[in-house]
Amino acid sequence: MIYRITLCCLFALLFTSCTGSKGTSDRVSDKILAKFARKMEGRGLRMVGSGGGINHRLKKINLISATFKYDGMMMDVENARCLIVDSSEVFLNLINSDPNNEQFFESFPVPSNILDLGIIGKQPEDNKVEYIEVVSLLHDKVRYLTDKIRPKIGPYTTVHEESFQKAQAIVNKEGCS
Repeated sequence: MIYRITLCCLFALLFTSCTGSKGTSDRVSDKILAKFARKMEGRGLRMVGSGGGINHRLKKINLISATFKYDGMMMDVENARCLIVDSSEVFLNLINSDPNNEQFFESFPVPSNILDLGIIGKQPEDNKVEYIEVVSLLHDKVRYLTDKIRPKIGPYTTVHEESFQKAQAIVNKEGCS
């Protein structure tokens, strides 16, 4: 008897929680991410993952996420900073340039703190060179990560961290090569 009740509860949970249909905000997020992926391909970045978050009470987007693979030169802090700042600015301009997007986002114009971006760079062949393997932006913090440092703490070690605003200011002042 308990087996049947448990089985019925599992089926009820399955059919009520997985409707299979996406809401409007989800579809808008998917379209924005697809446009963003196409724009970034021209910059040598290939999207390998995407996602986001929805405030279900408001039915509005409160996080939008994309991860890219970069097959260009190995990244150091300076060119990783340029890549993440450029990507973030392209992403924000894409979203904020369309006034129709206002109805789908929790705040508009969309601020940088809802972006979750990651760029995975290439590793050196000899592993003797200093490099940044991943640069990420989350909650307005830019983190530069490597797996080169020993002893490793988890899969990556943060070698540098700064606010997104500081990264932008450095790029605006010093430019990118």
